[in-house]
This record gives sequence, structure tokens and C-alpha cells, in this order.
Amino acid sequence: MDSAGGLATVSVVSFLRVPNHFRPPGSLLLGSSLAFILSSIGPGQSPGLDLKGDSSFDVDRISCSLTPPRRWLSHPGGRLCLNPSSHKEFKIEPLAADLPLDLGAYAGTKIIRLPRILTARVIAPGDSSTAAAAPAESWSPYQLRFTSKQPGGALIKGSDFFPDAQPALIRLLEIRNAAGAKLRLTSQAAATITDDGTLCVSTESCHYALTFRRIGPSSSPPLAIGVRPTAGPDGWSLEIPLAGEVTKIAVGFGFSTHTDGIQQASLRANAVFTRPIEASLAISRDAMSSMLGKVPLPRSFGISSGSSTISADDHRAAYYAAWAFLIQSSIDPLPDHPDYPFPQMSLGKGALWAEGHPKCPATCGWESFLGIQTLAWIDPDFGWLAYQGIMSLVDEHGQLGGESLPSHKAHTAWVLHQRKPDPARLSAVYPAIRRYLLWREKNPRWIYGDNMAPDERDIEFAASWMVDVDYAIRIADVLSNNSDAVMWREKQATMIDHMRSWFFRDPRKIHQFWFTDRKVHSTPQRNEYRPVMILSALATPGLPDDMRDRLLPLFRDHFKPSAPNAGFAYTKYPDNQFLAWGLIDHRQPEARSFIEALLRDSITCGEFAETIEIGKDGKPFPGGVKPSLFTALNLIEFTWLLNGVRAESGTALPFHFQGSPP
Repeated sequence: MDSAGGLATVSVVSFLRVPNHFRPPGSLLLGSSLAFILSSIGPGQSPGLDLKGDSSFDVDRISCSLTPPRRWLSHPGGRLCLNPSSHKEFKIEPLAADLPLDLGAYAGTKIIRLPRILTARVIAPGDSSTAAAAPAESWSPYQLRFTSKQPGGALIKGSDFFPDAQPALIRLLEIRNAAGAKLRLTSQAAATITDDGTLCVSTESCHYALTFRRIGPSSSPPLAIGVRPTAGPDGWSLEIPLAGEVTKIAVGFGFSTHTDGIQQASLRANAVFTRPIEASLAISRDAMSSMLGKVPLPRSFGISSGSSTISADDHRAAYYAAWAFLIQSSIDPLPDHPDYPFPQMSLGKGALWAEGHPKCPATCGWESFLGIQTLAWIDPDFGWLAYQGIMSLVDEHGQLGGESLPSHKAHTAWVLHQRKPDPARLSAVYPAIRRYLLWREKNPRWIYGDNMAPDERDIEFAASWMVDVDYAIRIADVLSNNSDAVMWREKQATMIDHMRSWFFRDPRKIHQFWFTDRKVHSTPQRNEYRPVMILSALATPGLPDDMRDRLLPLFRDHFKPSAPNAGFAYTKYPDNQFLAWGLIDHRQPEARSFIEALLRDSITCGEFAETIEIGKDGKPFPGGVKPSLFTALNLIEFTWLLNGVRAESGTALPFHFQGSPP
């Protein structure tokens, strides 16, 4: 196949597992610690994956209304996002009855929350206090829509969308059955009003501006509204008289940094009305349709096993929503941050997470690398630039600033090289990969906030390091660095011994932690026991049989495919990913049902999140940071796996599950 995606379909093959450091010199390395033996299987026996995508993709087919509603939206590469979750708690509230416009933004190394930029309601004649009903919301990859029943029988149908990647937005309001009433737009923000009626607001962190237009026939440009807002110390308000059966009002929003100046915000707010609203909406829709049309197309959707049932339509919609979320989580280089001229893959733009390296806090040391890997299937150029940027910050000791998380550094470089081969880039990033992996070898632990125990050893980190070193070996081989390839294999063998000593020493229980100085398996700060994290070790290259044979009963003790979250109280995509690989690698019959169960709950949870957990009611719910790439990426990869394709190495490699026809 052409590494840029020339292979149209993938059919099933069988495989034999060959750990890397047991591999004979010169043998072919394919997959994650796997050498695949191709067999001739008819395409009818496996749906496979069409890497050319779906050129006729219609983005409106995946619009949906969910409970709770899906509220995230951005534009690919843009700095703005709609409806960011709350700070630290990561709560995502439904749209309030007064229809507030809430935005978040990335500016330099800072995050900005702009709640309640404006609110909207209809004031019926003689009624200024009756509350509107709770609105209904619906999502599509290019706009958020809402419908609100207003006092006096009026109705507001609205939508918010980004015309392009510029920091600007349009809110369109269509008011029905409100002749003689007024539309009241208001905010508590202090504002100034320009001669043309533009509202300008300055905050400690940014400027923004709002402009207002009436919308006439679809082919005509927006019109002046004919009234001016008023502003005072308690905020601003605008009351627009309503006449006729339908009135359409549009609000233009423009954002600017303090460096850009407030005039730039005003220019951006007014610029969204240089063409008809319908044209802007069509451009936004077509941009997302085009990008989603490039997404690898699974030949089969739906889960129909006895314990996990998802319709083909629901599965398809969730798959493309996951891709839309991934695509919209990208951030173009920020002009106000010249010290970091690289794009970023955020953890999930709507979370406004900013715990990464101080120079690029939106880039997470875990989610972002995995997101880059997946996005590379349709946009390897973005991936290379985002990856080069973050790896340029690995210091001389090998540490990467910000929250320190399990390693996918070499893995990501290898995937990018498969999707768009570039030996020069691979050679340029390898020294940083090498420094990082040598540092991580000595520090297989979580570093964040006050969790700074140098003697902590974490099985999840050790397993991830082992897998990542597998990819470092491949890179060293490509670069003809034989001495490093040998070094990495030797270090893998040593780490296996360490893992046995640290985590498997207790004959009664496999432990998640070991503290080398204190000689204990837990401390008051680090004492959780999460089986799925321990079970990620099943993907360890060269895992000895006796260690495997202790992990598998732990899996079976918890795994219940018909239960919520497959019987686990807590799951997270990277652990699910490694566990799925391990079950496949070790030819376990539960591999398919595990993948189906986790895919089922990634879809039914609705919101993309860091984790899936079990509530007091026994139902799975999205936990941790949200919205987050993890369940979106879980959904994408597990869909491919159910279609008989492993793609973690950056190349689509067919396989079959144990017990399925060879």
C-alpha cells in the first residue's frame, strides 16, 4: 500500500506472535510486537476498512439529539470552542432557559472562559418576567441548534456556528409567533458602543465584540437592525421589535487578544456578515463534510452479539462524531505566541485543559500523542508539525515539562513515519525520543502536582515504556543505528525483570505500584487498585508466560461482557487499548467480546471523556476530564478492530480473532 492511504480495502489474515527481543536478525517487523502471516481470505469474510474514505459523506446524516445533549463544538484549528466545561470539575451543563452564549479560548499559554456573553428571550407585551421553558438542543459537526418555547406562545429556533478557523462566531436566531413582542439580548458585561452599534467588551484576558443584523431573503446580505443597544455599569441590553410571523436576527462575535487590540475584535465580528448567513453555514458544513469524507470507512457498523447491541446507524453516527471531535480538537499556531510556532493537538478543546508543558499547555503528554496518531490517517502534515513542536521541549535530561504521563513518544513518531515517510524528520526527532525514553526508564511513574515520589514504580507506566521502546527499536533500525537497537532490546529484557520484581513479587496479588525505597506496594497518596491499569501489562512485548498466566485470571475475575463497563468499575482508553492488544496477541477467546463491550459503552455514554466509570445506579457514566479524546479514540480504534484491522503501527494490518474462521 501507499503510506498516504492508497490501500482501498483490508482483508483478514492470521498471525503468530513474536516478541521483539526474541526476533531473529533481519526478520520482518509488523504490528505491535507481531509478525503477521498473510493468508488469502475472501473479502466477504471480513468487512475490513476502506482507507480512501467516503467521498459522498453527508455530515447532516450524523446530526443528533441526545440526553444529556452533546454540547462541544469548534472549528478545526480554531482557538475558540463553544460551551467549555467547568474549571477542574469538568461539568458540562445543559443550555439554560435564557439561552446563554458561552465560549472558551486559547490565547498564548493561557485559557480563557467567557460565560454568558449574551442571553436571549422574548418579552411579550405586558410581560417582562415569565420564564421560558428549558430548551431542546441538537448537535451536528458544524453547528449547535436549540429550540426554546417562549412566553406568549413565541418560539426561538437558534444555532451557533463558526464560519471558519478565525476567532469569530455567528449566532442565528429565528423568532416565530411573536408579532408585537420584543427580542431582548442582554449581558452583565460592561461594554462600550461604537458609532455603528458594535458592542465592545474588554476583560483582563482579552477583548471581544458583538454586532447585530436582521436577516432577509437567503440571497441578500444581512441588514441593519434599526435599533441601538444601551450600556451601563450593570451591563448592556438590546431590545429588537418583532413583526410578522418570522423574524431572523444574527449576532456576530469577534475575539482578539490584548496584543491585537479591541479594534481587531470589532473587525472580526463585522466580517462574518460580508456574505449571506446561509453561505457561511454552507461553507462550514462543507468543510466538515470534506474532512469527515477522508476518514477511513469501516465496511461494517453495528454490534449484534448477545451481550452488546448497537444499531448500525447509531454506531456510524458515533464513529463520525468521534472523528469530528478529534479534528476539532486541533489548534493552529497561535500568532500571539511566537515562542511556540507549532500547532497543537489539545486533550479535547472543550475541556480547556492546560496542564501540559508551560510553552504549550494545551498539549497533553498522553491524549495529545494518541490523538496525533489517529489524526495522522487523514492529516499527517499537521501531526508531524504538532509532534515536532512538543518533542522540541524535551530537556537535556530527557524530561518533558507539565503533567508527566505514560509514554507514546516513539510510537507516535513511527505512526507519522508510516503515514508520511520522512527519514529526515525521523532522524531529527530521534535524539529527543532517546533522551525521553532513557529518562522514563528511570521514572516509570506519574508526576503531577504534589505527586512527586521518586521511588514510585507504576505498572501502567512500565508497560507503556516497554511498548514505546518497541517502536524506538524500529526507528533505530530505519536509521541504521544498530547499537541503539541492541541497547533498547537489552533494556527491555531488564525492564521485564524489574516488572516481575516490582509488581509480581507477591504470590497472592499483582500490584499496581512498588516504592523502591520504602519497600511497600502503596502509600497514603498512591493506594488505588485499578485492575484495568494492571491488565495493560498484557501488551508488554516479550511478556513471560508465567506473568501472562497470572494476568489472565485477573482479567477473568472482573470481565463480564453483559455488565456495564464490561464488569470493570473504571476503564480508560490506553489501558483498554493495551488490554485488547494483549488478548488478541495471546489468542484469548474473550478478545472480541471485550472490544464489543467497551465499544458499546463508549457509544452509549454519549459524552467523550477521560474515563468510563460506574455510578451508584450501576450505569456507566463519562468520568474524569471531559470532553476528552480518550473515549473518542477508543471508539475509533475498537471499531477498526471489530472490522478485522489493527492499525496501531500506522499501517492497516488485517487479523482475525481467536475462534473466527481462518
